[in-house]
Amino acid sequence: MIETERLNLRIAGAHDIPDILQFYQANRAHLAPWDPVTPPGFYTADYWQEKVAQAQAEYQQKQSLRLLLRLMDAQTLIGMVHVTQIERGPFQNCRVGYKLAQTHQGSGYMFEALQSVIRYVFQTLHLHRIEANYIPSNARSGKLLERLGFTKHGIAPQYLHIAGKWQDHMLTSLLNPGLDAIQD
Repeated sequence: MIETERLNLRIAGAHDIPDILQFYQANRAHLAPWDPVTPPGFYTADYWQEKVAQAQAEYQQKQSLRLLLRLMDAQTLIGMVHVTQIERGPFQNCRVGYKLAQTHQGSGYMFEALQSVIRYVFQTLHLHRIEANYIPSNARSGKLLERLGFTKHGIAPQYLHIAGKWQDHMLTSLLNPGLDAIQD
């Protein structure tokens, strides 16, 4: 769906489930401080068959865009970018979340991926605003969003239940500089 110089981003299909399971199993400890506690069955193919079907349905209904992030040359699954809670009408807003394999951090992959996703959200979906929120202790995420031009709005106390407890989040957003009118 979206290609960059080094990456391929696309919606998951049933054939991607083994790679998704491998990604989460290999990065279990790495992602634990930043993700909600995993539900029962999370590390099973049955769970992911349902999640993949749900992601495809949400995309068809223009509610979300959940993308797998693969290296172009090896097609290795190294991360995910999720554009969710797409809202039209006077808001024209969405939220973006992302995760990258521990072994691929520091190579600029997420910056490259998010640049292309932001361009897609603004130029193809014609949304006015993208929200991205992060736990303040996640300095790497904060620096990434700052580099992408997101504006900090402040701390939301006990914003999300992450890693088994309510955690504060820094709220940020990015506005579409080229959107003057609402487009559904």
